[in-house]
Amino acid sequence: MFLLNLPIKDPVPVFALLLLVVLLVPLIFKKLKIPGIVGLILAGVVIGPHGLGILERGSSVIMFGTIGLLYIMFLAGLD
Repeated sequence: MFLLNLPIKDPVPVFALLLLVVLLVPLIFKKLKIPGIVGLILAGVVIGPHGLGILERGSSVIMFGTIGLLYIMFLAGLD
């Protein structure tokens, strides 16, 4: 029987999960006619430590959060 230990601590599954979220969530939200950045923010809330607790607040999550903030500022600058 497969048991998933949460939060995920190994760097490879964390990175794979984050890449999966970054690739799939904007596509799903585009189909729903909602901006993809909103989907990324909501997905971060859901999988984060205060949501379902799938990921803990480690160094990789902090790095991706910083990259996300820079991405939001970049998109705001384009508008």
